[in-house]
Amino acid sequence: MRVEWNSPEATVKALLWLNSTEVEETARGQIYNLMELPFACHHIAVMPDVHTGYGMPIGCVLATKNVVVPNAVGVGSDLE
Repeated sequence: MRVEWNSPEATVKALLWLNSTEVEETARGQIYNLMELPFACHHIAVMPDVHTGYGMPIGCVLATKNVVVPNAVGVGSDLE
């Protein structure tokens, strides 16, 4: 199953490979923040294992154009 999220403020859409109801509320907010980045390119990919990270959700892919985002590696507390 693939679900598409759009937002009027978004630069790109998000494509989710899971049911929208399975996304944690804090991860959902992080996804919407990624969608609004001016350098985001094409779409945000959200995998079935998505969960809240530090700044960016674990289980997301952020494609960018002409920039590198060092904290877009999805560092999470599950690594402790």
